[in-house]
Amino acid sequence: QQEVMRLLSESESSDSGFLSIPAANLRDLLIHMPQAHCFAEGQVVAGRFRVEKFLNRGGMGEVYRATDLELRESVALKTIKPGLAASPGGIERFKREVKESRRITHASVCRVYDLFTHEQPPQDPIWFLTMELLEGRTLAEYLAAEGSVPGGQAISLIDDITAALSAAHDLGIVHRDLKPSNVMLIHGAARMRAVVTDFGLALNISSFEPGNLLLAADGTPAYRSPEQTAGGAVGLETDQYALGLVVCEMLTGS
Repeated sequence: QQEVMRLLSESESSDSGFLSIPAANLRDLLIHMPQAHCFAEGQVVAGRFRVEKFLNRGGMGEVYRATDLELRESVALKTIKPGLAASPGGIERFKREVKESRRITHASVCRVYDLFTHEQPPQDPIWFLTMELLEGRTLAEYLAAEGSVPGGQAISLIDDITAALSAAHDLGIVHRDLKPSNVMLIHGAARMRAVVTDFGLALNISSFEPGNLLLAADGTPAYRSPEQTAGGAVGLETDQYALGLVVCEMLTGS
């Protein structure tokens, strides 16, 4: 502590201000650090899907645009990081995403089709989800680039997100990870619309008595409800809390 205080004192009495400028921009280094992709453009995976383009990388894995060679239509592939796939219950979690997402039929919910595995020796098998291809950007990307969403536009997007959650809640399904990066903004003929994605942490509470379900604190920390953070009972209110935070961020930009 004495050494730290000495350094701070010297910094305040110095004209150089050497502590005011970072020695390196770690964020830029991480963003531009070259990383190998799971799939290459033109590669046919699982004997059925031709990879067209790498789209994005997230916490769960990578997302690609691909062509389903059997159905002759475009789809999105979302890979599952090997560490997640190999973790206890990892694949079961994504099987649950497929099952639960299939039950929700709403225009504001991204459709998930199926779960596949691709053998790529000498590497471990690569698991991936096939889902509806959404052309647009996430709400998180919009907020980072544009700031807050104009009032009238925000209202219509909030209507979409609320309708998506309502469709899930009517089936007793809680999203548990609602956040701006899990909302896609799609430019339609009349207006921009919002589509909720990633029901990977979805939970069906319809078969449980309210208040009797104890869970680990899943979800993204900044958008978790207090009961979710505490690992307590999770209900429909968990999504309502996250929705309030998303709405606040849309209207204020922070």
